[in-house]
Amino acid sequence: QREFPADGTAPSRSVRAGRMVSTASANGELNGARLTDSVEYRELVGDPSGTSALGTPQMTRVVRSRMLDLIFTPGMGGITQAGFSGAVRVDQGELHATATAARYNVDRGVVELSGDQQATPTVSDARMTVDALEIVLTLEGPKITATGAVRSVLRPEKTAAASGTEEPADQVRLPGFLTNNQPVNVTADALNYDGTISSAVYSGHARLWQSDAAVQGD
Repeated sequence: QREFPADGTAPSRSVRAGRMVSTASANGELNGARLTDSVEYRELVGDPSGTSALGTPQMTRVVRSRMLDLIFTPGMGGITQAGFSGAVRVDQGELHATATAARYNVDRGVVELSGDQQATPTVSDARMTVDALEIVLTLEGPKITATGAVRSVLRPEKTAAASGTEEPADQVRLPGFLTNNQPVNVTADALNYDGTISSAVYSGHARLWQSDAAVQGD
């Protein structure tokens, strides 16, 4: 197990596994490591007071995989990049992702997810589930850029109507020919999703449907 304390804007991080083999530069300074056997990566993200620009509450981000390749900052004081492979799973509150492999740029908070012929990467949160051949996930937001055979399911919003009370009219966001209590399916060649503004833009052979109602276009 290795702990990396918080430093400036970098949150506290830790890695643990059954085995770790370090690598060194030509001058003998440790510059990376490979971890195998029940790998677990953790970092504490968000604002403890909940008063950040995005109002993001503090939570734990956890990534698990079979193998992890790390690149260290000079002196092994921090991590610049983490490459996960084998049964990768990312968990952060209601946000979850799975993939065969993932490259995590820790400074930018961006995870590049990839799959293989047996399994494509998948990302889900409280609003939607997306799978595609390649997915780039920005964890703050979240924001998703997906390309190649994109498939998604938009889930009904949890509203007051679900608890038996009347739903305010301004919370109805779907067109009139769609119902608010059923999921909506969308397929396309590409997707750009921004969770901060609840916007999903599908392009390339886009098709949206729910039961017998459907919309399609470029």
